[in-house]
Order: sequence, then C-alpha cells, then structure tokens
Amino acid sequence: MLKRRHGHVIHSTPAALLLGAAWLLATPGMGQLTVETPATISFGTYPAWETRTAHYELKNTGNSDLQIKKVRSTCGCATTGLSSETLPPGKTADLRVSVLPNSIFGNFKKATYILTSDPTTPIVQVWVEGHATPLVDVSPTPFVPAGILELGTPHEWVFTLKPNRDPIAFSELQTTSSVPISVSFSAPSATNNPGRICIGIPAQGSASTLNISIATLATYGTNTAPLKLSITGLIGSHLVAVPARISIIPHATTHRARLRFRIVGPRQKRLQLTPDSLALPHIDGVFFSPPTRDHTGMGLLVDVTFDASFIKRVQSEREVSLAVSIPGAAPASIVCVPPDPK
Repeated sequence: MLKRRHGHVIHSTPAALLLGAAWLLATPGMGQLTVETPATISFGTYPAWETRTAHYELKNTGNSDLQIKKVRSTCGCATTGLSSETLPPGKTADLRVSVLPNSIFGNFKKATYILTSDPTTPIVQVWVEGHATPLVDVSPTPFVPAGILELGTPHEWVFTLKPNRDPIAFSELQTTSSVPISVSFSAPSATNNPGRICIGIPAQGSASTLNISIATLATYGTNTAPLKLSITGLIGSHLVAVPARISIIPHATTHRARLRFRIVGPRQKRLQLTPDSLALPHIDGVFFSPPTRDHTGMGLLVDVTFDASFIKRVQSEREVSLAVSIPGAAPASIVCVPPDPK
C-alpha cells in the first residue's frame, strides 16, 4: 500500500498494517471478557438431592468498561447469579451457576451463555457437568413411550426400583390414567433388595390415547425426592389430520387450506383410507371438497374453505375444533385459531 505524506511516498509494510490493526483493537470502548477459571467445571458423581454450585471468575481484560448484558442458562435445572454487571478495565465479577436438587439425573453437561458488550466476542459459554445419582434408580426407564398398542389386547409394564441409600421410605402412590389400570407396588427394603411397580391395562374395546402417571415421594433422612413414572402412547388405530392446527387470517372474506388425512395403527398393520370412509363434519361456514387419494395411495386429501361468518366466529371464540372420523378409529381433531400475536 502507498501513502503520501508531505509530498513523499511512504511504503506500508505488513508489519505496519498489523500494528495499525492492533492499535484499532486497543482504542477506547473495547471492553473484553476473559474467563479466568476453567470454562468447564465438573461436579463429579454426587447425590442428586444436593445442590451443587460452580463459580467462574469473569475479568475485563480490555481498556474500557465492559457490560454484562445477560446471563442465560440452557437448563431449568440451574440458577445463576452475578456479582456485578459492569466491569471497569482489570476488574472481575463472580458468576455463580447452581444445579438445583432433584432437577437432573445421570450424566449431564449444561451450558450457560454470557452476553456482553465485547464487540469481538459478544457471547461466551461456560459449562457445568457431572453425574447426579438419584435416591432411587428406575429401570428400564421412568418414562416409557409405548407407541401404538394393539386394540383388544392387555398390556403390562414392570419397573424395578433400586435405592441408593438405606433406609428409604415411600409415600402413597398417586395415580392418574386415561384408561382403566391396575397397579401393584412392592417397596424396596434395602439397596440390595429392589422393589417393583407393576402397571397393567386390560384389553380396550375402543381406540384412545394412553397417558399414565404414577408419582410418589422417596425420603431418606431429611432428604425428599419426587419419583415419577409415565407411560404415553396410543391404543388402536387413529385418524390423523395434517395440519392439525389452522391459523385463520382475521377479517378475510374467505380462507382456504388443504388437509391430508392418514390413519396410524399398530406397527404390523398397513392401513389404507378410502374416500367414502371419511365422515366430514357439517358446520356453518365450513365447506369441504370431496376426498381424493394422496400420492401414496394410503391417505386422503381434502380442500376446506372457511367463509367470513366462520372466520368471525374463530376471532370471537379464539378456538374452534372440527372433528373428522372414520369407522373403527379414534377421530381426528382440527383446531382453528387466530394467528399468534407478534
């Protein structure tokens, strides 16, 4: 690069350019955040019913004040605290990240984001990691996605409870279920003598959703931890609509949408819809086209038009459901709503 100064031509060398860039970075207004402690702090293996806290030393290594605009944890299991939001040059602040008791189990690594006024690195991450041992281990898993179960067949699930401390007491089981169930519970007597919870559902005569929840409290000394088991899925065949939620533009004269219907059932069954099997609802202001087969030959396509009167109803009631059914399956529900506010 050539520069002219007082009539003379000056040659700028690469070294001079680097010095110029360094000078620019050192100009006022350049606070810079540096994490003086390790960016990842490990708690190792610890009891999940206890709180664990990590402390990070944040330093402004720039030459102007640094603003810490926001600290955000990526997990509801953690809380954060900051000793100061404004750091003059050379000053430090303490960032505290605490993992709450009984909020996370097993191996974990969770990030915390630090948003600052540092123009070169506006976002800095730190992590906490560890292995939180629960009061009671549940196997195979406390949360079971059951999938789609065969209609007319009974089903059973068995959970093994292994305490990690002795002695542990359990409160009475609290049960909620979308279908009739039977529950048996044998509490563990010691760490080497696990307990069991058995959940059974009798053969169901009609298709339905499956939502089962079993909750209790495990207590060891002064420490209490919630224990929850859940089973979710479907029983029998279900009609599915895509989209299942339609956002309808307010104050329009008409609104049109295309619906695709398919039927889902147990894995071993391949289910096909026929146009004459679909029972479309009769609702004022809603007009359906005759069903046609989709490109797969297994599902159906239907065009729907909403007139001004139905659009006004949606704006008034905020949510209107349309039920579409076929013989032998749970119906599909299509929810019509106004657009989400910006």
